[in-house]
Amino acid sequence: MPGQKAPWLYEIPQTTLVDLAADLKRKLDMTTLQTIGDPEMPVNKVLILVGGGSLGLGVEEMPMQAMEQTHADVMLCGDVTEWTTCAYIRDAMQLGQNKAMIKLGHERSEEAGMEYMATWLPDLIDHCCPVIFIDAKKNRLFICKRGWTGMAIFHAEFFSKCLMRLVDVDICLPIEDLVEPQPQEGPFPTLYLLHGYTGRSADWLHGSCIAELSRQYGIAVVMPSGENSFYEDDTEAGFLYSTFVGQELVELTRAAFPLCRDREHTWMAGLSMGGFGTLLNACKFSETFSAAACFSSAFIIQDIAGMKPGAVIPSGVGNYGYYRRVFGDLDALAGGPRDPLYWAQKAKQTGTLPRLYLACGTEDSLFPNNTVMRKELEGLGADVTWFQGPGAHSWQFWDQEIKKGSALDVER
Repeated sequence: MPGQKAPWLYEIPQTTLVDLAADLKRKLDMTTLQTIGDPEMPVNKVLILVGGGSLGLGVEEMPMQAMEQTHADVMLCGDVTEWTTCAYIRDAMQLGQNKAMIKLGHERSEEAGMEYMATWLPDLIDHCCPVIFIDAKKNRLFICKRGWTGMAIFHAEFFSKCLMRLVDVDICLPIEDLVEPQPQEGPFPTLYLLHGYTGRSADWLHGSCIAELSRQYGIAVVMPSGENSFYEDDTEAGFLYSTFVGQELVELTRAAFPLCRDREHTWMAGLSMGGFGTLLNACKFSETFSAAACFSSAFIIQDIAGMKPGAVIPSGVGNYGYYRRVFGDLDALAGGPRDPLYWAQKAKQTGTLPRLYLACGTEDSLFPNNTVMRKELEGLGADVTWFQGPGAHSWQFWDQEIKKGSALDVER
């Protein structure tokens, strides 16, 4: 039982270090763990410092002091500092002291408490949301239950040749089985969903009900990190964001997940900067995407074309240097290959212009820009569905719009 002065100290029936390690492996379902000490040394007093506790909780020497003060035989720890705790145990062995360490790892040392927490937390929060314990072996897969079906939300890192680095991507899959996805599930119709300026891959998960919509409509949702690129190819720096979201990401996710490979069941959508990127890339890669939805889109070509140093655009976002970096020669911007209308015209000529849904709140500073783009697209003969109504540049409006399954014809 733990002592009053040292609640992390436990006395157990005498065993050996090797037997204690074997017992922990079996009970914690571990394949490997790290030990320092004589395998046959007797063990009776066990000091338990879970997770980051074995790092000292801000006092680096705390684990060694606790071993000394409690006369513990072995320390069970999560994380360790190799040049302090491990060195201490080795030095103690050399001095003939009965000391050892068993390293379980951060997750395995803490998750017994997390599993127990999942039993009492629902009552504390009046069952307002599901609480499910997930084993550390599945730390890349998060599942939340909604009614009779399950949802899988993956956070992945893909190495992008277009960007020459790892890129964060969040993916929703409408998996039926809560515990183990079934191999026969899918292929799923797929929505590639883009965030806005200053955003990240998880924005839509935190700001909207997209995970629930993935379950409701049975579609996969892929949300990449696009930084502040406007999802354009930066050919000078070699960062090809357009090619990444329009081509490479599609190929990577189709290879990794059970996604539909036909054009009719592959769509793109985005908000603000992501709305701009959606129109640009759904039209540029129109052989891949059959429909696109653009919410409160930052259609700012008319504001920055011909921009000079020191000038400020109406939104006040970004300066000349930023837009010059993203869009290249601003004097040659309008009507060129970094203008979404350029690619809309190309797609129209080949008969592959996607179905388009444009929406913007009437209180949004970008409302005039969106009405101009709507007229330009209608002038091309594009199949455009337009919505305007009360709303600002906010998640309230974007969540409202993404809920409209008709925006991408996912209901049919």
